[in-house]
Amino acid sequence: MTIPYVLMVLSYWLFLTGVIFLAGALFSRFIVTGPSGADVCVIEGGKRCFGETASVVIFLSALFTFVFNLIHLVFHASVMTETPLTGVFPILPIFLVKTKYGQLILIRTILLLPLIIVAFLTIRRPRLWLALSGIALSFSIVVTLSISGHQGVNGYFNLPVVTDTLHITAAAPWIGGIFFIRLCYSFLLKAGGRDLWGVFPDLINRFSNLATYCVYVAGVTGIVLVFFRVKDFEVLTGTT
Repeated sequence: MTIPYVLMVLSYWLFLTGVIFLAGALFSRFIVTGPSGADVCVIEGGKRCFGETASVVIFLSALFTFVFNLIHLVFHASVMTETPLTGVFPILPIFLVKTKYGQLILIRTILLLPLIIVAFLTIRRPRLWLALSGIALSFSIVVTLSISGHQGVNGYFNLPVVTDTLHITAAAPWIGGIFFIRLCYSFLLKAGGRDLWGVFPDLINRFSNLATYCVYVAGVTGIVLVFFRVKDFEVLTGTT
């Protein structure tokens, strides 16, 4: 196992983490934190609101995801074409245009660019169309995860791809939403946020309902995917 291979995998998982967080954060903000009234201004500590702070986190996460998408591109092209890193950059245009995986990375990059812009605009001017645009863009990137996986080997319009897309789509608001709320709204549980404790039950109830349905969908689709991918027990023990 070479160092470029390890870095290819690591950069992909960091990119994947960013995608799941972004989709979960944007959807949770639209469904959970915004309607619950949690995006209010901090009483002690200035004029900044929770909503503005959350927007900054989402914007930085979009940048983080974009950077690791590009890093993964470089290492993936190097490993898959067996080209040294010193000579990989001249072949990147060909890799992006001529290979299916390169085309998917290109699509992800194209989707991430407007997502970064939307996230930046939302910091100071939150609008409904910005929120819906961010959700649409982030979940569009989620679709590319399923297409680029094992399910997409036999084509993109089939039951395994649809099932895997639903699986990841359900996991994003659940897992990404947990980290988003913990990261951006933990002030509500601290002594300084005592005056805002009335908001917290509604926030938790909304997220609990959302997460419950997401767990059901992720569980059912996960079981269905087992029948597609795991033909016998030896697949789990005898293959990489």
